[in-house]
Amino acid sequence: MTKFDNYVYLTICEVSLECFKNTKFVTYINYCRTMNMSLMNSQVDNREMSDIMKIIIEMRLIYDFDTETSVKYIKNYFASDRCLDFEKCVYLMRKYYPLSFL
Repeated sequence: MTKFDNYVYLTICEVSLECFKNTKFVTYINYCRTMNMSLMNSQVDNREMSDIMKIIIEMRLIYDFDTETSVKYIKNYFASDRCLDFEKCVYLMRKYYPLSFL
């Protein structure tokens, strides 16, 4: 995994954490695992599709990715337990650099 990949996964984490706040999930890891199961089974509901589209739009704005590349990164992110590592990073950044998340 390259530094660039880490930036992309960090972006996915930031956006998905914002989406997670609007769900009924208690923990972010459960949210991620549910997203992974939905993506693996190709049975994505409306809320999940909305969350995925928000991530894709953000990735298109920042990295100029096409949809296929974005989906590849999204699937890789939710398929592993990377979300645990990146969640900590995002919370630390929000704590020490709150103005960057306005």
